[in-house]
Amino acid sequence: MRRDAPIPAPPFWGGRVLRGIPIDDVVPHIDRNSLFKMSWQFRGVRDPDEWERLLRTELEPRLARSIAEARSEGFLDLQAAYGYWPALADGDTVLVYDPDDRERVVARLTFPRQPAQHRLCLADYLRPVDEAGGARDVIALQLATTGPRASEVSEELQRADRYDDMLRVHGFATQMAEATAEHVHGIIRAELGLGADQGRRYSPGYASCPDLEGNRVLLGLLPATEVGVTLTDAAQLVPEQSTVALVMHHPEARYFDIHRAGAAAAV
Repeated sequence: MRRDAPIPAPPFWGGRVLRGIPIDDVVPHIDRNSLFKMSWQFRGVRDPDEWERLLRTELEPRLARSIAEARSEGFLDLQAAYGYWPALADGDTVLVYDPDDRERVVARLTFPRQPAQHRLCLADYLRPVDEAGGARDVIALQLATTGPRASEVSEELQRADRYDDMLRVHGFATQMAEATAEHVHGIIRAELGLGADQGRRYSPGYASCPDLEGNRVLLGLLPATEVGVTLTDAAQLVPEQSTVALVMHHPEARYFDIHRAGAAAAV
């Protein structure tokens, strides 16, 4: 792997907040396959004609209704925090530096390494500290949330025994959090001048970095409280419909599962 990949120049250092993100900016990023089959549990349909019928008569109308309700009832408050920090790799650990004092380490993130085959580790995608020659690489961090109201609406629907609507609203809000994250991911790629296939996004708790404790480090760097996001004692995000991630600009960065050497995994 090339450890001296070109370092993009971010437009600013540290974190920023995006408030009042328009729903229409986020809707194009909805992963319909994940929403319909996973969140709404319409899976196991193998007949293509039956699936097309479900899309036309059930699923797309459900999605259109959910979007219309989100606009009219305002139960989504799409917000984000993101930014850029100087960083280097020290073995399997990412060193994050103070943007105003490039010698001061403000956070450390140690990632697991694949036990065999390619032996990949997220720290591999940053310039090593012993080869930096005084330079600093860059890491992007991002946080996206739909706000607390979506969970409150879901709970109200459940108490009213409206389980179908509860499942619909909860699944829609979950996917809107992911879609907002993808929207912010696109902003980061554009600001760093990266192509559509460059700049991978990795979230704690997933295949490449399974330890949720990484959430504490990322939220400690980002202005998380400004968008109302906190953590439980178990490092789970609150509100539930929130996501946090780091973005690696390295052109060879890929998704992988540390438990399955060489296997790809979506984040």
